[in-house]
Amino acid sequence: MSNINDRIFQGEANHFGEEEWFYRAREGVGGPYLCKEDAILALQHFIQFCMDNGFNGGRNSPESSFA
Repeated sequence: MSNINDRIFQGEANHFGEEEWFYRAREGVGGPYLCKEDAILALQHFIQFCMDNGFNGGRNSPESSFA
């Protein structure tokens, strides 16, 4: 399992000198957020939401069998 910080990255906003922060997940990219801490918190909430709702992003899927 990757570290939360490995999934956080910085982008450049449309306004000169401003930063944007994003998180990367199997399901896609989340953001933009105003600061790194907000992106981390959003990713943690997203992970918890997935766990609470049984979404596993394709992990541990039963193998398909075709006759």
